[in-house]
Amino acid sequence: MYTNDGNKGKVDFFQSFIEKLNQFRLGEEDRKKPNDEIKKVIEHSHRILAQDHIREYLDNQ
Repeated sequence: MYTNDGNKGKVDFFQSFIEKLNQFRLGEEDRKKPNDEIKKVIEHSHRILAQDHIREYLDNQ
């Protein structure tokens, strides 16, 4: 992937975040819930992943 030096950190940030999102899996118990509840669980989990990822990124700056 082509990036200039000014964008490398941003690209790395988003690539690692996307990787974390791709690794997310619903627990067995959550899979049995109705669709609306599953959607809420996923949204909440992704929000937590994003917050943790941003916090980790800022702590390492």
